[in-house]
Amino acid sequence: MCSSDLVSIAIYDQYGEPVYMYRMDGQAKIAIETAIMKARTVLNTRQPSKAVMNQVLQGRSSELRQYSFGNFANSGGLPIIINGNQMIGAIGVGGSAPRVPVWSDEICAWRALTKVMGPQPPLLPDVQRNANGAGGGAGGRGNGAPNQ
Repeated sequence: MCSSDLVSIAIYDQYGEPVYMYRMDGQAKIAIETAIMKARTVLNTRQPSKAVMNQVLQGRSSELRQYSFGNFANSGGLPIIINGNQMIGAIGVGGSAPRVPVWSDEICAWRALTKVMGPQPPLLPDVQRNANGAGGGAGGRGNGAPNQ
């Protein structure tokens, strides 16, 4: 389902209880931590973690503010949706180097969910950092694929 890159995966139910965690051989401990943070961001916001990243990149929020809310401003976390609109949990994928638009943690999560759970909402579009330098330090990390 995912590229040949190594990834770490965290899946939580809608109540925030861990359902599954896996760190592939060769992954640093931080990879599972970022996967967990991405999944928890989804549970906090009820939207992809990329939405938080986009807010930071557009200067609508700071990364520090989001972190203080328990959110991680990075793509790779997605809600698990069934029946078209019912969120039953969250998945977070971490640890791979993005090669947008072909590969990212977010694309891996989306492909896995689509394969296992059926059709999922399309991925959020990529946004660029505001020209005025606003963005709160999120950098260009891990953008996912644009909607297709």
